[in-house]
Formats: sequence, structure tokens, C-alpha cells
Amino acid sequence: MENHPIPQNVTGFQFKLIGNMTIKQFLYLASGCVISWICYALPFPIFAKIPLVIVPASLGFSFAFVPIEGRPFDAMLSLFVHALFAPDQYVYGKIGKPIDISVPIPKKTTARSQINQQQISQMVQTITKKKIEKPKTKLDEKEELFIKTVLASPILVNTKPASTPPPQIISMNPVSGSTFASQTPTPEQAPQPKKDTPIHIDKENPEELEKELEKESEYLKKELDQAKEEETATHTVVAHQKTEELQKQLEEILAQKKQLEEELIALKARFEAQKPRGRRLGPSTNTPKPISSYAPEVPNLITGVIKDPRGNVLPSILIDIQDQEGNPVRAFKTNVIGQFASATPLPNGRYKITFEDASGRHTFDPAELSATGEIIPPLEIVAIDHRNELKKQLFGT
Repeated sequence: MENHPIPQNVTGFQFKLIGNMTIKQFLYLASGCVISWICYALPFPIFAKIPLVIVPASLGFSFAFVPIEGRPFDAMLSLFVHALFAPDQYVYGKIGKPIDISVPIPKKTTARSQINQQQISQMVQTITKKKIEKPKTKLDEKEELFIKTVLASPILVNTKPASTPPPQIISMNPVSGSTFASQTPTPEQAPQPKKDTPIHIDKENPEELEKELEKESEYLKKELDQAKEEETATHTVVAHQKTEELQKQLEEILAQKKQLEEELIALKARFEAQKPRGRRLGPSTNTPKPISSYAPEVPNLITGVIKDPRGNVLPSILIDIQDQEGNPVRAFKTNVIGQFASATPLPNGRYKITFEDASGRHTFDPAELSATGEIIPPLEIVAIDHRNELKKQLFGT
């Protein structure tokens, strides 16, 4: 792997002349040396030339190589001159407001109104005597009307002696209209049962229809038991008629349920008869199906092709071969036409082959293979057909 170059500050890049010395540093140093040579060439005494030579040379060297607090000498000198002639000035301005600490906090004075005991008692009496009227709703009005009607109805008192004749038992046999009118005045009308609607069998979803019929039959059984209890408690013909109607409805529902079960059995038998009995689309066992053609010439070399349940080849399917201990031995994937092949032969032994679709649209059963030093014919791997799985879940076949 090649080393990447270290990133550098491109905007502040300075060309280096000799080593790490830039052109700017060279100019500072050269200018100091030139000025020192000029001072040395002047016709002055030697004691006057020495300071004139040392000062320009030291300044040139300082400007070139001596930093102050990590910054160049020329930048710090320019900032120092700027601070001398334009310093920051701070002006104090008096606001004229006293400090909060020195101001005393005024105490809050609460004016209490003096009310004598007599006024308080009068206020309590007026509050208790005052009646707060709440707005009446429709439910309150109906409740008041019901209470008035109950209170206004006369109370019947039994003045007969304790010994009363036994009550007459009304027979449950059908009676004529004249006798019924003479025995009971204005009998109650029996509630009209619901009309039976014809049940259409939905061949696509028969199980839900069967559940609905079971729920309706249970509901009718409950109503029938309740009607029988009413019949034994009241001994009236109306309850008996209701019991007979519910009994008829329950018998019709049970007959329709039985008919539906028979048609479901017939539909399952017809589906079994029409079901094709050819070759299965998916692999039936964990051993893949070999292909007779295109056999390799090298022993223990694994080759094959992967298809979907309709016979179309599947590219880019990952194949992983593991030994008996679960260690991966080979790993490759299918090409554009769905074929795969190992580059080198496997050692003798038993191996487990797993398949994986990166797109997640197809699933496969793992396969087992044993290498015995012989030529292994090409394998044909077929993906699992989800339609067959759905049929198994729906019809249990």
C-alpha cells in the first residue's frame, strides 16, 4: 500500500531557498550584512565602526531567525509600534443610579379591612340561603318525569286470605285464537326474529365463513336457552313461540354449516385431484441434484448452477462451503448465467453448503456433500418456492 502525502498549508506556502530558510529570511539576513559592510567601509575610527557594524547585522539576523512568543520578529515589532501610537482607551461613564445593595428594601404594608362579627354572620346566612340553580339536562328531565309517574301510580294491596288456590298450569299445546283471547287480554306481541339471509360460500376464503357460522350458531343457542328460561318462568305462549322460532333458526344454521363442511371437503378433494404430480420445484432433500452434463475433469471439484422455481438462472448468489466443524473452506458466488465453480479441489470429507441471496428475494435449503476423491458431477440448486409453502399453510397438504 502506498503512503499518502502529508497535507500542507497551500495558501501560506513559502518557497524555501536553502534548507528551511525562506526567501524572506534570506533577504532580511542579506540586507543586514550589506548594511554592516557599508558601515564598515565608511572612513570612521574603529571604535565608531564596531557598533555601526554589529547593530544592522544583529537586526537582520533577528528579523530572519529569532521568533518572539512563536511569532516572527517583524510581526511583533509592527504590533508594538501600532500599540504605541494607537492604544486602546477605556472611558468610564457614570450612569447616576444608586447601587442596589445600598438601597433599603421597602416593606409591603397590607391594608386589612376590619369587618365585625355581625357582618360576617350576615354574609354566611346570605350564602347558605342562596340556592344555586344548575341547568337541567334532558336526562334530568326524563328522570324527574319517571319518578313522578312511579309515585303517582296506585299501590296494589293484596286483601285476600293467605290460603290461595294453586295457579293453573297453561299447557304448551297450540290453542285457537278464541280461547287465547278469552284467557289473556291483549297479549304481548312476540319479537320478530331476524330473517335468514342465504349464505353464499366463498371458495377463496371458506374458513372465515365457517367461523362466522359457528359464531352465529353459538349466539342462537344462547338466545334459545334464554328463551327457554323465560318460558319456564312466565309460562306464556309468547315465550313458547319465540323458543320455536329460535329452534328453527338454529336448525337451519346447523344445516347450512353441515352443507358448507361437505362442500369444503369436496373442494379439497378436487384440488388434490387437480394438483400436478410431477417433479418438485424445490430440493426435496439436503443432497443437491446432480447434472449429468458439463462434468469437471478434476476430482473433488465442485461446480453447478442455481435456478429459481421457474427454471430461471440466478446470478450473484453467495455460496459458502464448510467442513464438519463449521469452518469455512471455500466461498464464491454465481456468475451472470447462474453457474459457480471452485478453483481448487477439496480434501476428502463431508461438507455443508449454504446459499445466500444478497437481495433477499430467494431462500435456499442447506445442502450436504461428501468428497471421496472422485469426480463430482455438477449440482443443480433450486430455490424454495414460496407459493408451495403458502398452499401448505392454507390447505395443510
